[in-house]
Amino acid sequence: MSLKKRKYIKILFSCLFAGFLLSVSFRFVSAGEDMESMLTNWFSAKKAASIAEIETAVNEEKNKQIAKLKEEIPQKLVEADQQIKEKTQSEVAKRVAELDAYTNELIKNYDPTIEENKKKIAELEAIMEAAKADMTAVAEE
Repeated sequence: MSLKKRKYIKILFSCLFAGFLLSVSFRFVSAGEDMESMLTNWFSAKKAASIAEIETAVNEEKNKQIAKLKEEIPQKLVEADQQIKEKTQSEVAKRVAELDAYTNELIKNYDPTIEENKKKIAELEAIMEAAKADMTAVAEE
């Protein structure tokens, strides 16, 4: 072989080798991009699945808590209503006793022989009876 042919063959092999190296490096770059997109897609899918799972769990717990509230609230309302009735009855009894004691105190301090005092006593007794009737009406409500 001549010297020119050898140079030509060396140049040809060098070009082929350079082309081979370039094609291999492009494959690595494209493989890296494919790997990146694959990982991105995987993370996106996992993120969406996790969000859906969290939302489902939150909705289930919310529904459980709502059901619990629907059971508990009527019971608490009944208890509160009973406490209000008891408190109202005790207040009525307490105030009736106070009115009775006050009326008795006024009666003791007045002289029943005077006609004017008798009228005042009758008025006070009427006021006391009206107050008792009002208290009883409130207690019955």
